[in-house]
Amino acid sequence: MNISDENKFLDIVYRYYPRQIESGSHQYHFSPEYIRLKKLIGNATKENLITKKLKRFLFDYIKKNKNLSVQDYTLFVSEDRCYNIQLINDNYEKNIMHSICINISLLIPYYTIHVLETKRSEDYKKRISNPKRKVELEEKNYKEIIHSIKEFLNTNLNLTPFPHRLLFKIIPDISFQNSGFKKFSFYNAFFLDDFYTR
Repeated sequence: MNISDENKFLDIVYRYYPRQIESGSHQYHFSPEYIRLKKLIGNATKENLITKKLKRFLFDYIKKNKNLSVQDYTLFVSEDRCYNIQLINDNYEKNIMHSICINISLLIPYYTIHVLETKRSEDYKKRISNPKRKVELEEKNYKEIIHSIKEFLNTNLNLTPFPHRLLFKIIPDISFQNSGFKKFSFYNAFFLDDFYTR
């Protein structure tokens, strides 16, 4: 990954997000970039060939592991910029939920995968902590399944993992929703505002 690759991603970002205009302002909402983004999200459907194939693969995979379930937490009504398909592992004994999150961008043929840990109440009905990314779970506990998912996405869906070194790099002249100037990253541009699970 070199500078020209980063510039390629930036060109796409600037096509959908207006530069140096405050999010939520009248000027922002009527900018050609934001109108373009709204149209892209508005035309997206939760069920398409990509999500159907991925869910079929995941449902087949979890037949071997009854502790996992497949959930679709895609929220286009909240202007999500990606599909958010998750494998959920509920640990009722420890009141902890692990979410293997597969985010596939609407803007580019790229994806990212991460694992979130969320603490649940004693009756497990509500969460008592915000989801936190756990890299150690990605590299140990769920390494094998993440590898299998990546192979499927790369080979069967012709998708590419988004370069990790750029994922949380700040794009200082863009704002969007809750991400103000100097807080907006490539992850925000191509995927979500923040890590999300139930």
